[in-house]
Amino acid sequence: MRQHYFIGFTAALILTTALGLYMAFEPTRQTQAQQDLLAEQVEEGQVLYAEDCAVCHGAAGEGLGANPPLDSVGLRDMDYDTLYKVIARGRYNTAMPAWSVTDDGPLNDAQ
Repeated sequence: MRQHYFIGFTAALILTTALGLYMAFEPTRQTQAQQDLLAEQVEEGQVLYAEDCAVCHGAAGEGLGANPPLDSVGLRDMDYDTLYKVIARGRYNTAMPAWSVTDDGPLNDAQ
């Protein structure tokens, strides 16, 4: 009978220790996962920009010909929703096409 208590106590001790270690390292794991995800998203964004945007806006966003530079006061001050709509729907009467799948473009909402 004593052996059963010892086994139960040992198992509870191991589980409690494992849970404590998991809880201690979880914030670090979450922070690393967020950093990894951000790095992956930035890399994917760079590829998309190079494939789809650099042709008109330049490799560094400097603007080419009549296409505006992306580092401008107007774009820096533009709120997120407006900027999203411009990219998704394009600009009427300009060379800026619609990029959203919803508007017959090639990019999904995440892209």
